[in-house]
Formats: sequence, structure tokens, C-alpha cells
Amino acid sequence: MKRYGKLCAPAATARLPRNSKRGPSSRQIEAIYYRFTPLVVPENHAADVLLEFKVEGAPTAVKLKPESASTEVSLKDDGSGGDKVAGDGIYTVQLKSADILHNFMPDEVNRHFVGYLRLYLGSEQKGQYNVFVDVLTADIPSVPIKTVSSELQYTEHLVNIVDLTDIFTCEDGGVYLVHRR
Repeated sequence: MKRYGKLCAPAATARLPRNSKRGPSSRQIEAIYYRFTPLVVPENHAADVLLEFKVEGAPTAVKLKPESASTEVSLKDDGSGGDKVAGDGIYTVQLKSADILHNFMPDEVNRHFVGYLRLYLGSEQKGQYNVFVDVLTADIPSVPIKTVSSELQYTEHLVNIVDLTDIFTCEDGGVYLVHRR
């Protein structure tokens, strides 16, 4: 990888918003991003849904408190249960679609609250993050996608361009662009 330059943007722009106060010890671990597979869950989806969280630091536990349950569910970084690579800092859990879509209402504008991700050091909770999933409903029309190349596709209303540049935040609060070939 080759570093191309530093942008003067605060590190918080690339991080998930927190709903807990930051203290000196809360900086030891932090959730960076999350993703669902599938990325958008159809409202009638029957298969399990994979949730992955990239976590910075070394938490003793990473748990999801689903809105649909009274107990927390542990996420794993041990290469099992949907986790692709052990020890890579990406914590994973497979969830039932019914738990993801619990109490989904169309007036939520297709962004449904799933629950809270909680990070622990020992028995002490060090961070809590809201988790939302994008939901595909019959109200969202299907449009034809035209592919120009492996890096460019478009519709009548949207253009998707794959940029081979990754953005990394740094200790000093800056953001670096890294171009991969």
C-alpha cells in the first residue's frame, strides 16, 4: 500500500457516533464501523443475517443487546459462527431475520433500529453504539442497473463508482488516503 496524502478532517468523521460519554478509559476500545450481510435486508427475508463490527483495541467482550430480546448476544472474533478470520478485530454474530426486523414499521423510512452494541473491559461497559439496518420494502421500486465496467454502474437516478482508495484515521486526528492496486 502506498500513502498518498493527509486530509485535515477530524477522526470522528470516520467513526460511529457514540451514545455514551467519553472518558480516558473509554478510548482504549472503540467500534469503528459495522455492516450487515445482506447489506439491505428485505422485509420478507427468511435466512439468517450476519452482523460484523470492526473494533479498535482489545475488549474482553463485544455484545449486542437486540431490541427484540431481554439478554445480550455475544459477538465472536474466533473464526467460528460466521466470523471469517480469528483475531482480526472484526466481531461477528449471525442473527435471525425475525430478530433484525422485530417491530419494523414502514414509517421508519426503511432504517430500522436493531439494538445496542456494547463493548466491555472486564465487567465494565466501555461503550455503547446504536445499530440500525436498512430494510427493503415493496414501496421501494426496483430499477434497472446498467454496468459500464467492474468499477462503474448507474441507474436513471444514481451513479456508483468503486474507488480503490481506502480512508484511514490516524492518532493525530487526521485522515490518510491509501490507494491500492
